[in-house]
Order: sequence, then structure tokens, then C-alpha cells
Amino acid sequence: MSLGSVIASASAMLFAAGASSLILDHRERWGDGTIVIFRRVPLPVRRKPAVPTRAPDRVEVVPTARLWASQSTVTEHGVDAYLRGVPGPLPVVFAESDGTYTIVDGHHRIVAALLRGAQAIRARVVTVPVGA
Repeated sequence: MSLGSVIASASAMLFAAGASSLILDHRERWGDGTIVIFRRVPLPVRRKPAVPTRAPDRVEVVPTARLWASQSTVTEHGVDAYLRGVPGPLPVVFAESDGTYTIVDGHHRIVAALLRGAQAIRARVVTVPVGA
């Protein structure tokens, strides 16, 4: 069995299991009584840089291997909704000077894409000014 087929098989199993295949972080009971399950984001995490909110953006294809999360968890139901095909706007990422990207908005959408085996995602990219 080739490495590619092993990866494809693992991706298929993760996709079939949905967000529940991610590591459990914690559960919360929200004010309406709903129990919400939080799962760990399968990406490295770092702090979001301070960037002007009106910074110009462009649409690019971003390799998932270069993504960093700015939050450590996502809700299971949020990821599962995107796995079922709920539409959403393009995620927003900051392009860092080291060639990596920090997710600003769209963690659930990107985690769903990772579970589907995506090697790249389309995103709105904002360039982080040097020193930000």
C-alpha cells in the first residue's frame, strides 16, 4: 500500500467520523441548556497580530501546511455543519513575513476542509505589515 493511499484512507476515515475524530478539549452547558462540545484545532496555535481592520485583502489559494490557528478549539457542531456543506464566506488569514498564514476568521471552515483532506484552501489574505 502506497503512502498516498494510506493518507487517503486516513482522510476518508476522519471525514466519515466528522469533528468527533478530533481530540476532545471540553464540554460546556450554554445558557439555553445546550451542551456544546469543543474539539482541539489540528494546527499549531499562535497569537493574532494587530493589523488595521481596513487592510486590503486578496483571494489566494493557501497551502494548509502553512496555516496557524489563532484559537485552540472549535465547536464540534460548527465543524460538522461545514462538513455537511453549509455555505460560508471565504476564511480570512493574515500572511506573515515568514511565509506562514494566521487564521483570523474561519477556523471551523478550515478544520472541515482539513478533515476532507484538503491540501490547500481558498482564503481572503491580508498582508501583515512588518513589525505588527
